[in-house]
Amino acid sequence: MVGDDGSGEQGIEANMELLQKIAADVATLRYDIVRQFAEGNQVLQQQVLHLEMHDGSRSDVLAAMYFRFDGALIERIEEYYTVVETAPPPA
Repeated sequence: MVGDDGSGEQGIEANMELLQKIAADVATLRYDIVRQFAEGNQVLQQQVLHLEMHDGSRSDVLAAMYFRFDGALIERIEEYYTVVETAPPPA
């Protein structure tokens, strides 16, 4: 997996570890696919993840993901994202 943080290739284990850390703080998640383009064995998708954290703060993750398939298996994933705080924790 390749991300946009400049760290280069990331293995599945490292990605799952990061997702587990983030998931511990998330109270609710809503996922909206904005657009999706498919051609041959490739898919490009824009999406927004709406997160509400346990402390009441909210953020949106604006993301684009590229998938390349080898038959029914995912051969490559690239993700590019930015996090936008939409509401700070309640005072």
